[in-house]
Amino acid sequence: MAFSNVSFSPLKRVLAAPLLYFLAALWSGLISLSVVPNSLDDWGRAHNDHEGNGAKVRRAYIYSRADALIYYRSVESHAADARAKGFDVLLEKYDGSAYVSHLRKDEARYWEIVRTVVVGPCLES
Repeated sequence: MAFSNVSFSPLKRVLAAPLLYFLAALWSGLISLSVVPNSLDDWGRAHNDHEGNGAKVRRAYIYSRADALIYYRSVESHAADARAKGFDVLLEKYDGSAYVSHLRKDEARYWEIVRTVVVGPCLES
């Protein structure tokens, strides 16, 4: 669950968990019944659509198996879909760093990934 890493006291977790699970189940049910749009799926599909993303851009997927919020196989699947549709994809898997803490895990590697995406790969002379 997305809130598993939030620093609530044990009492607040016990009180908040039923409400959060209820809201998640209600929202999932409304999406399944097409009462509300599935914005995340729509965004994911649009992100890999050449018509909506006509500019040639590089993409970096920085992720980790240790991430409790974003499942690593979902990242790999999205990157594979983007690559199959012709996008320039850089897939960087960190070991042991949780959601958005990759910079702290290996700062030099992180900034090299950013530089590669923004500037392009270094050309050896």
